[in-house]
Amino acid sequence: MKPEDTHIQALTDLGFTPVEAEVYLFLLAESPASGYRVAQALGRPAAQVYKAVEALQQKGAVIAEEGKTKRCRAVPAVELLKHLETRFRMRKEKAGALLKEMARVEADHRVYQLKTVEQVYSHAASMLERAERVVLLDLFPKPLSQLRDRIEDAAGRGVLVGLKTYEPCQISCTEKVTAYNAAETLERWPGQHLSLVVDGHEFLSAMLYEDELGLHHAIWSRSTYLSSLQHNGIGLELSYTRLTSEIKAGASLEDLHRSIVDLEQFYLSNCTDAPDLLRQELGVLS
Repeated sequence: MKPEDTHIQALTDLGFTPVEAEVYLFLLAESPASGYRVAQALGRPAAQVYKAVEALQQKGAVIAEEGKTKRCRAVPAVELLKHLETRFRMRKEKAGALLKEMARVEADHRVYQLKTVEQVYSHAASMLERAERVVLLDLFPKPLSQLRDRIEDAAGRGVLVGLKTYEPCQISCTEKVTAYNAAETLERWPGQHLSLVVDGHEFLSAMLYEDELGLHHAIWSRSTYLSSLQHNGIGLELSYTRLTSEIKAGASLEDLHRSIVDLEQFYLSNCTDAPDLLRQELGVLS
């Protein structure tokens, strides 16, 4: 790919047509210029170039002088990118508000496969934003780094957050345990593991490539039955990890009993209405 092709591709990725990209790049180097001069330089029909200039004006990429010749000038690239970012954010917020009005959360027992790392992190972030009562997570280092802020946001809203990690870290949450066999676990698995369950009725599990450029496997479901199993599984991981670490450190029976009491807040029956949700799901299935 020639350098100019790379520049054109970068602009088409931002929503420009190839002709618009060519015209903008020419004007970026040769401003000001008339539409006729641009057409001559690019070897394109004048009508096509005039149409592209008009579209670029609408995008905020080109400005034109008053008068008969209407010579054009390209908006500096930094200014253009800021404008495009602002416009995208405004359109995104408007679309989000409209789509939210249409969205309906229905019982769904199906299991869905995710295909990209971006999907995994996007789903995980959305799940954490939706959390109302309890979140349990089992995260290798890289997924933890990606989701740290969302986890702390959930904990800051008063959501119970139980987290199992595989390296020491500072994070604000209700309960954090670090695997005592973290090095062996990280070496054993072929990538970066992520597992979380929200409010006992939505879960996501994924194994990312070590470089986070692809997925070995990833699934998401809003099945209450399967999510309850995931909740219990991660909850037991938290309990086993904390108690085993304390036993290895020589904790007393009193200390162990206190830990068990602390961990009871994560029992499914104590923090969700899973039975009611499960009955709803079974009603859908029947």
